[in-house]
Amino acid sequence: MFKTQTYHICSISDDYSESYLPALSVFASPWLKLKRFLKKLILVTEVNPASASFYRRAARIVDERKTQIESNSWIIHPFSTFRLYYEMYMAVVFLFCLIYMPLHASYHFLLGEVFSVFYNILTVLCIVDIVMNFVSGRCVSQEEILMEPKKIAKAYISGPYFICDVLSSVPDHLFGDSDVNDVFTFLSILKLARMVTFFQFLERTFNFFQVKGLTYYIVKLALLLFFICHYTACWIYYSILVYDFLGGYIADNVHVDLRHRDDLKEFFQLYLKNMNYGASFILGIDFIFRYTYPAIFYASGIFTYILGRIVVSFFIVVLMDMFKITNYLEVKYQEVISQVNSYMSAKHFPVSIQSKVRHFYDHRYQGKYLNEQRVEKFISEKLKKEIKYHECRKLIRSVAIFQKLPQEIMENILPYLKKELYMPGDTVISAGTIGECMYFMSTGTVSVVSPSGKEICHLEDGDFFGEICLLVSHAKRTANVTAVESCELYKLEKRYFKKCFEGHAEILHEIQIEAQRRNEQTLQAERQVIKSFATLPVKTDVKIKMHTKLCPDSSRPTESGIFSRQLNLEPRETGPPTFDNSIN
Repeated sequence: MFKTQTYHICSISDDYSESYLPALSVFASPWLKLKRFLKKLILVTEVNPASASFYRRAARIVDERKTQIESNSWIIHPFSTFRLYYEMYMAVVFLFCLIYMPLHASYHFLLGEVFSVFYNILTVLCIVDIVMNFVSGRCVSQEEILMEPKKIAKAYISGPYFICDVLSSVPDHLFGDSDVNDVFTFLSILKLARMVTFFQFLERTFNFFQVKGLTYYIVKLALLLFFICHYTACWIYYSILVYDFLGGYIADNVHVDLRHRDDLKEFFQLYLKNMNYGASFILGIDFIFRYTYPAIFYASGIFTYILGRIVVSFFIVVLMDMFKITNYLEVKYQEVISQVNSYMSAKHFPVSIQSKVRHFYDHRYQGKYLNEQRVEKFISEKLKKEIKYHECRKLIRSVAIFQKLPQEIMENILPYLKKELYMPGDTVISAGTIGECMYFMSTGTVSVVSPSGKEICHLEDGDFFGEICLLVSHAKRTANVTAVESCELYKLEKRYFKKCFEGHAEILHEIQIEAQRRNEQTLQAERQVIKSFATLPVKTDVKIKMHTKLCPDSSRPTESGIFSRQLNLEPRETGPPTFDNSIN
């Protein structure tokens, strides 16, 4: 249900397993099998939805996995399978902590032994989480992941959560009935700093189970409302306890004995009363006190009332701006998708084509529709070139021949490159057709297949193909190229080829060398097919019929020339093709 759909079945032999870990023998010990299983859990994986949004394609995930294996490190990758399920588990733990820790800090002397055991379990789990933060990689930006132990420890200790995690995870019963015990009891409320982390884990959990959009926002707002009411009920009593604790040290020696009042013995009754007060303060409904509380209670009530006015106003503004500003592009995208779905339904498109069209829009706009032409309408040509250069920076970094050109020349070349998107299974070029362009790969993977159906190789980021037809006059395509995954390609037409690389003979020379190498690789693949076909135990007349069916315009077939007509190639050993030197 949660795996990426595969459109391509690779026929290229690979000696590695899917995880790229060394294979174990059949007689391996249970310990080695367990070790390999644990190692596989901490490797980066495409099962984690965060890895797809970070790396954007499967090849980069595989490269990161290989790098992690080569480092021989046991640091947990932030986009691993273990981390995925650990964050789901910690989302539940943080939810209990965000609910119980304020209760413990405010009503700890009214809670029974069952709650004490529950508090100790949460404390142990939080201490384990502190340890896990030292052995788990950290994603510090959209392009950087920390996997070195020293850097991970430095980033965690210098971050905002380390002090709060430590102080809120110290068991308060370690210090007996001393004042230090009360201090750490009050400090347990610092676990509220993890509320941001809780909502991050909750969002990733929802993404994994494909629960997005309005459902997530409703759950998030409902939790926020509950937390506000819950914390208000705890804050009212927490402020009184802190006042009572500090009363023995202030000059006027004010002391309020709250622990022996008859009305405060039952925890649930007291909690519900304080939640009622808190909700009344937030909504401004009731401001009458039925108990004689110290001044700090009145101050808390006034503070809660002001905070409640701010919170209510904030929620109104958030609900109004949620769809108008923050999610405008997403809402616009949903409108476009709705129009596309209506169009496809009206035209009775097949389900397969509808799925492909939706996949195209999802990959093209990434869930956010933006009218680029309207944005660029009033931008100067120079700024357009700079924007184009910035958009194609990934292409420039990956294509070796582009790295040798200065930015000014690349800005002049990029306008001639036309961006095209291909979905998995799309045919980019077909063998035997007249080629009028070449392609540079920005992202994705394509499969190169000979006319006879033999898969030759895969091309990935930074590769280019289709150059032979631009170098050889009236040449035809020598191979089929099909998209293995969603590909972002840049097309350069033949009429602009000479203009783009004019004055850069060394780049043209590199392209010619690569064209010769690939042409020879295709020839070699065809020779292998011809050789295997010639050795089949089939009668000669059957071969002639098969050959006539493949090459109807050919004359008498030969064992080494069955595909020669189709490929425009000599059946015997030939040298590299002759390229048109007029382009230099």
